[in-house]
Amino acid sequence: MRHQIYCIRDNKASVYNLPWFASSLPVALRNIGRAVYDEESQLSIFPQDFDLFKLGEYDDQQGKFVIEGPPEYVTSLQNVKMELEEIRRKIDKKGEKNGSKSQDFGAVPEIEKNKG
Repeated sequence: MRHQIYCIRDNKASVYNLPWFASSLPVALRNIGRAVYDEESQLSIFPQDFDLFKLGEYDDQQGKFVIEGPPEYVTSLQNVKMELEEIRRKIDKKGEKNGSKSQDFGAVPEIEKNKG
């Protein structure tokens, strides 16, 4: 199976943070979504300073990394945070109509691959 390799670039420090593996982009977004939504996290406090990049893939059957060029920009964490906040507002609004409050967000935000 091929696992996608992602990392978060800290634009203020001009570094790519340690990479991690995810089975797909939605899984990678879910993983960073929790950190972006955690009010104590640097990713939540300064989302405008961070971008998500795909570095390549890892083939666990052959033990090979597949890197086909420079890191590929996926989205800014600012975009992820805004999408999650919009999802939360919709869930809360729907919950108010039904007499309940949301406890968690499980949706993956739609992202744009355009920086800016």
